Amino acid sequence: MEKMISPSRTYEPMSGRSRLEEDVLAEVRPGAKEQRAIDRAVASLEAALRKEIERERLRAETILVGSIAKGTHLLDPDIDMFILFPPETSRADLETTGLRLARAVMHGEERYAEHPYLHGTHEGLEVDIVPSYKIDSPDSKMTAVDRTPFHTAFVKGRITEPQRDEVRLLKRFMKGVGVYGAEARYQGFSGYLVELLVLKYGSFRGVLGAAKGWQHGERITLTEKKGTAFNEPLVVIDPVDAGRNVASAVSAQRMGELIQAAHDYIAKPARKFFFPNPRKPLSHEELRDLAKRRGTYLMALVFPAPHLTEDVLWPQARKGERRIASILGQYDFRVIDHELFIDESVGIVFELESGSLPPVLRHDGPPAANENSQDFVGKWRASRGTISPPFLHEGRWYVEIQRKYREPVKLLSSVLSSLDLGKNLNGPIRKDGKVLDHAQLLGGGHGTLLSALLDKRLPWEI
Repeated sequence: MEKMISPSRTYEPMSGRSRLEEDVLAEVRPGAKEQRAIDRAVASLEAALRKEIERERLRAETILVGSIAKGTHLLDPDIDMFILFPPETSRADLETTGLRLARAVMHGEERYAEHPYLHGTHEGLEVDIVPSYKIDSPDSKMTAVDRTPFHTAFVKGRITEPQRDEVRLLKRFMKGVGVYGAEARYQGFSGYLVELLVLKYGSFRGVLGAAKGWQHGERITLTEKKGTAFNEPLVVIDPVDAGRNVASAVSAQRMGELIQAAHDYIAKPARKFFFPNPRKPLSHEELRDLAKRRGTYLMALVFPAPHLTEDVLWPQARKGERRIASILGQYDFRVIDHELFIDESVGIVFELESGSLPPVLRHDGPPAANENSQDFVGKWRASRGTISPPFLHEGRWYVEIQRKYREPVKLLSSVLSSLDLGKNLNGPIRKDGKVLDHAQLLGGGHGTLLSALLDKRLPWEI
């Protein structure tokens, strides 16, 4: 469903901010002292990089991008500094030279998006120094990050000073309700996406008013460019690159949470939407009581977390989570819910309708009129694994056989050594993976893992 609302139209005038919203804004907007510190950190980092570029006599330049460049940052923002190289620079030289320059001015951790960049700290602020190509148009992009300076220019050229504060409010709201961050761990809204939404709907309240009416597949544009067709839950066509969905990282879960948060906040605004109470693991007694009342069966797979970046580990672990749920379903164990939790270990916890199935399994055969029906009858009459011989019911053949796995823990334990969840997870699972049954989970020591599954409260409900 495409919304063709003019970016200038708002659902709520910015002058209509409530006292609550003004108070929140005062807490999250950098004051004069904080802004001077941010400006000094940016200036000194950029000066150090330019000095290294000059020292090596390179044809490269620096550019500040991201929220600081656009004036939409909160307290303690990240510094996003790009080093732009001429398009004729080889990819290998861009990576090696860019990282060398970055390491010359900052100690940090090499991270990888489409290509490596350096993450570290400078004067107390987190920093990403990213090598990129200097291009004349986003249509000429050579790497995915090359369009980022155009994103910065697009927002800076359109956002008003009051709207910068509207972005800050929306960012803090999204952080509070748990939907902010496009990283694989969070699957939420990026800072650039927040800025575009404010440009589209005019204000913090305008975005919430629009979000209340979003439907799955919602399609939003800011320009006349129609863009590509996408299948994600939320589609926001990048005004800089119409072939990209800015909201591609947003999962259906995060979109749904924002929709509900918008409904609840507009109905009854409260500080807890911006600054929720900290979520604490349920106590041992609470978990045991909750599990008893639910009458379901709990089990988990736990294994040491491999040394991978979050953007690699989380997608692989989620894929493993879905794979195990599928295997359980194939053997008739009905999965009610499952959850993934990662710290030093990876924990995948499942809630099942039951921890035991009957010995008998009815296996469906073909209709009696089917030409292959006699093959089915002959096969199972000769089998020793049947509980009863093949029989007809309402014109179709069936046979009752001995169920291979009656308990989900035994099923998962038996397939653990051959379970293929990806090269980075297979080793830790096969070497140190543990399958925990209902009693072990509720016996203590697994409160955080169980709470991730059983505590269904939304952040503002805590």
